[in-house]
Amino acid sequence: TTSRLYNAAGCAAHARRAWVIASTYAQHRHAFGGPIGRFSLVQQTLAWMRADAAGCLASTLWLAQILESIDAGTVSPTDAAFFRVAVNLNKLATAILAHGAVNHGIEILGGNGAIESFSILPRLLRDNVVYENWEGSHNVLRAQVLRDCARLGVHDGFFSVLADRLGDAAIEADRTELNAILTLGPDLAALRFRPLAMRMSVHIMRAAMVGIDALQPHSSLLNRHLETPDLDAAHLALIGSLQR
Repeated sequence: TTSRLYNAAGCAAHARRAWVIASTYAQHRHAFGGPIGRFSLVQQTLAWMRADAAGCLASTLWLAQILESIDAGTVSPTDAAFFRVAVNLNKLATAILAHGAVNHGIEILGGNGAIESFSILPRLLRDNVVYENWEGSHNVLRAQVLRDCARLGVHDGFFSVLADRLGDAAIEADRTELNAILTLGPDLAALRFRPLAMRMSVHIMRAAMVGIDALQPHSSLLNRHLETPDLDAAHLALIGSLQR
């Protein structure tokens, strides 16, 4: 458990470092008469990176706080159940999102992004592959969460904590989906749980940001992992707010 939390912290650092490198480069790399950071596609990619990095950090720090109460013997049964599910889903999602963030950073740098003497990004990508498979690969983590939910019913506490922060409407469909999955045979349940696991992970990140005004644009953009956003003027304003 502790190693999986440390792993998530490392992934959050990878995602943040990739965003710092890519956003700085976008300010100084000129093409077609100006910095590439002025193009909406570049801005959207950078905003994705920044939001995902913030989500990884927020959820990991929240879980670290709960772990402190577990170690002190003051955790509630509901929070303990939430932690048992969330620490595994968080390890899964932070590794996936950090991998994506580093890849996006390499994309922003273009050909330079693949050159190891130009930036740290190629090494971060290799290191992140270790994070993705250390202390439980993606499939192992999904299987463990499903097993814990089926044997121990910890998903009840998990969704209860999320509902307190996000509201019932935000998580009810996924709670219903998980209850349905738990009635299936193991093979089909595993396949059905793959996309749900990522949605549950994003709920953790967004719940960790509740009440922090500065992180609400990041939370809004994390919502793209749950549903396709409307690409309109409001979306342009949102990604614009997440530029350096």
